[in-house]
Amino acid sequence: MYKIKKENTKVEVSLEVDAKEWETGVEKVYETSKAKFNVEGFRKGKAPRKVIEKTYGDSIFFEDTVEYFVNNAINEVVGKIQSLNLLLCQQQNLKVLLLKVDLR
Repeated sequence: MYKIKKENTKVEVSLEVDAKEWETGVEKVYETSKAKFNVEGFRKGKAPRKVIEKTYGDSIFFEDTVEYFVNNAINEVVGKIQSLNLLLCQQQNLKVLLLKVDLR
């Protein structure tokens, strides 16, 4: 899922998500955010994911799913870095340089 590359004071994390993992992440994001969507014909929070995607667009959960994977990877990496006794910068200084998603 992710790889860590350390060079001097820089730590680079590569994150790759395959189609199965991505689908699991989208489903988790849907479950936690479905209450925000009003879809005609459904009570608030009761619309199926596919109906929400059709109403709001296929990419409605994309940004939150990316955030879900990045946050999980960062938390794992932070734990790993701390266990290696490496100096850690503040999390708000971390930047996502590349996220590769394989939806095949």
